[in-house]
Amino acid sequence: MDSQSLTRRAAPCTKPTVRKEWRSFSVAEKTEYFKAFKCLTTKPHDQRLAPSPPTPGVPVNASASLFDDMVYIHMSAIFLPFHRWFLNTVEQRLRSDCGYKGPLGYWDWTRDASNGIQKFSIFDGNRQYGLGSLGRASNNFVVTDGAWAGQQLVYPSLHTIKRNFTTTPFREGRMQPEFAITKPNMNVNDAVKASAVDAVIKGNKGDFAKFYNQFDILEGFHSGVHFSMGGDMGDTSYSPNDPLFFLHHGMLDRVWALWQNQHPSNKKAFSGGSTWALQSPEAWKTYGPAGMPPNIGPTARIPNIGFGDSVTVADILDIKGGYLCYEYK
Repeated sequence: MDSQSLTRRAAPCTKPTVRKEWRSFSVAEKTEYFKAFKCLTTKPHDQRLAPSPPTPGVPVNASASLFDDMVYIHMSAIFLPFHRWFLNTVEQRLRSDCGYKGPLGYWDWTRDASNGIQKFSIFDGNRQYGLGSLGRASNNFVVTDGAWAGQQLVYPSLHTIKRNFTTTPFREGRMQPEFAITKPNMNVNDAVKASAVDAVIKGNKGDFAKFYNQFDILEGFHSGVHFSMGGDMGDTSYSPNDPLFFLHHGMLDRVWALWQNQHPSNKKAFSGGSTWALQSPEAWKTYGPAGMPPNIGPTARIPNIGFGDSVTVADILDIKGGYLCYEYK
């Protein structure tokens, strides 16, 4: 992949792929989307995956699938750049390994906030193209319908996906540390409403750290969707086990792209710390989600633990910059 990645990085982006909102997918597109993800689960482990050291207590499983590899690499402190790289890497493997020709998707949860995100038709039980329903306590919250039902997942241990939904994830001990939570009674549907997202997109001109601190407050739309869903989505390390992850993070990447397009000074802005600031209330109050020193900038390399292209933050700041070549519809 190295020579191909260098070619893509140098080439102009003249025909960007289009990422679409999930409800605009046709039934045929949804079906092909899931066929491609299921295809990844039939492909063997990529031997280039070589974390050093491995995740504590969870060594790389050599009998895992290529999809499981994707789940394993999902850990980084360079949050937005890493996830932009990660989604692009997944897209390239869907295309190169499984012949997928359709779009990646995103879930615009702002459109569902007024009725409740848990009521959105995305939770479809169809075995060919549905994301599956929310789990039930009577079945230990295992998702038993939809196209991903019954799929065996390796990390952190062998299981099938679970969802344990709540509208009030901020007060139920799902998010740690609790000292960072200042609005425990907030409803997740308030966290994802359009006005909350617009405030993030339209503020903090030219200042990525301030933008990110507003983007990723614990009682915000990123954490809110993850922890309201619970189950696999509530495990921040292994949340890609649930296909809902990719639609959620497609939306998060879109929010970042919308902020970047708000002002020229936003386009290449990137700054922040390289260490999580959750060691103490004082650290969190001082630095917030953007992290503690030592600080990093656009020259920072995105960790890939030997898997996929080795790129810097600067390589992925422009979604139509050459290495990346996509847009949101």
